[in-house]
Amino acid sequence: MNQPQPPPPGFVPAGYGNPTPPPRRSTALVVGLVVASVLAVALVVSTVTFAVLWSGAEGRADTAAEKQRVAATELDALKQTAADEARAQKIAADYAAGASTFDYRDLGPWRTALTKGVSPELKTKLEATAGTMNQLLQPLQWVSKGTVQDSIVNARSGSVYKVNTYVKVSSTNVQATAGREVITTYTVTVDSAKDWQITDVGGINPGN
Repeated sequence: MNQPQPPPPGFVPAGYGNPTPPPRRSTALVVGLVVASVLAVALVVSTVTFAVLWSGAEGRADTAAEKQRVAATELDALKQTAADEARAQKIAADYAAGASTFDYRDLGPWRTALTKGVSPELKTKLEATAGTMNQLLQPLQWVSKGTVQDSIVNARSGSVYKVNTYVKVSSTNVQATAGREVITTYTVTVDSAKDWQITDVGGINPGN
C-alpha cells in the first residue's frame, strides 16, 4: 500500500491564507434603493404641496361663501327698503284721495277719510279742521273728486317717511259751476314705528 507523500517544502494549498473577498452588491439593488428614496421624497413634497393648495382653496371657498352671504343680506335689505317705501307711498296716496274727495250734501264719508289711519294727536287737529270746513263747503255747494297722479317718498329719517302725493282735483262750486281741475300736493308723514300711522298732513285745503 502506498503511503501518502508529504507535500514538498513551500507548498501552499490553493486559497489557503488569502482572505475571502466580501460579496459584491448587485447594481440593480443599488439603483432600486436610489429610486425608492427619490420616490419617497417626491411623495412627501407632493403631500405638503397638496395640503398647502387645499388649505388655500378652502380659504378661498370660505371667502366666496362670506361674500355671497353679505351680498344676500344687502339684497334683502334693499328689498325691504323698497317694500317699506312702497307701503308708505300707498298709505299716503289712499289718504290723499280720500281727503280730496267730498260732496257738500254728505260730508260724513269725507270726515271719516280725513281722520282714517292718523295718530291720535293729528286726529284731534283734523276733527277741528273738518268742523271749520263744513261752514265753507256747504254754502259754496262744493263737490270734489281727487285722483292720485303719483306718490313719492321725498325724505326718510329712521322710521319716519315724508311722502309727496300729487292729486288731480276736479271740483265744482257756486263760483265755478263749469268745474275746474287743479293739481294739489299732499305732504303726508308716515311713521312705521307707530304702526304706520299718519302723523302729519299738509295740503288738505280743498281751495288749493
